[in-house]
Amino acid sequence: MTPQEIVKQVQKLSVRQQREVLQALAESLDAATNNQLSEAEIAEQLFAQGVIREIPADWNASAADFEPLVIKGKPLSETILEDRE
Repeated sequence: MTPQEIVKQVQKLSVRQQREVLQALAESLDAATNNQLSEAEIAEQLFAQGVIREIPADWNASAADFEPLVIKGKPLSETILEDRE
């Protein structure tokens, strides 16, 4: 379910129920920011709550494993700047 779909469903609730949803989301956000959960923990919570359908196996690959592509020619950033002129 997309965030927009969730909002549409919440808007169908009574004002009291909407406030309950808002409170629950605020508490969840506070807990996540206060406890400094890792991205993996947040992803697990979202999965458990049904907000996301799956967690790809390599979604949280280490930045140390990142290898940029090597391309021939001048840097892409230079090309973009030239095109903007």
